[in-house]
Amino acid sequence: MVIVGLFEHVGVEGTVAGSLDWQLDGRSGSCGMDLELTAEPDLSGNEPGVAGTLSGTLCDHDVELEIESVSGPGG
Repeated sequence: MVIVGLFEHVGVEGTVAGSLDWQLDGRSGSCGMDLELTAEPDLSGNEPGVAGTLSGTLCDHDVELEIESVSGPGG
């Protein structure tokens, strides 16, 4: 039996805030991050996942990071 249209709209929302410690060529530091996550299920492949964006500020830079099909548990 196949059930189609069980969910009208399922989404994922959240925030990532805090600081990021970094090291490069003998230098190191810390900078802030404040990102918002918006995503939806990606059921297009064999392994269901989530696709969306992280947007906001990272180390005083405006960023928008695309998330392409992050697999769930077991994937």
